[in-house]
Amino acid sequence: MSSTEPDFGLRLTGPELKVTYTALRSLRDDLGRDQHEISHIIQSVLDKMPDEHTMRAIRIATEH
Repeated sequence: MSSTEPDFGLRLTGPELKVTYTALRSLRDDLGRDQHEISHIIQSVLDKMPDEHTMRAIRIATEH
C-alpha cells in the first residue's frame, strides 16, 4: 500500500467474518494464473484473518 492510500478498518461479527473468509478463499482459488497480482492481494487480506481452525469453529445460526 502506498503512503497516499487510506487505511481502512472493518468490524465484522463472527458469522460475517466467516462468510468473508470463505468468499475470499473461493475467489482466490478460482482465479487464473494470469491474475497473480489479485491473488496476492487476496492472500494478504486472508493473512490478516484468524487461522482456518478458528474460522471453522465459528457457527452460523440460521433462523427457521
